[in-house]
Amino acid sequence: MAKHEQLQIEKVASDCCCKFGQWLHSEGKAIYGHRPEFAEAVAAHAAFHVEASRVAEVINQGQFQPADRMMAAGSDFAKISEELGIKLRAMFNTAASGSN
Repeated sequence: MAKHEQLQIEKVASDCCCKFGQWLHSEGKAIYGHRPEFAEAVAAHAAFHVEASRVAEVINQGQFQPADRMMAAGSDFAKISEELGIKLRAMFNTAASGSN
């Protein structure tokens, strides 16, 4: 957003185009895929990308202040980001504790 560049909405919306998504769908799946927390983390990551694509669309329209508000504390983007972090911590913490 700071560079005022056009974003590729399809890539932003895809949960397997970012480096973390690539890891999550390959190595991460091999390591954590058998855990119920893994499915929850994948779903949260996908939801994050859907919301990020909504923000990207507004950025591409040149509406930078509204896009900034869409990412502010308390926004859907912020809530989904926080939920993703919670799901990832649960996945990693369960694995570290040896549960399941």
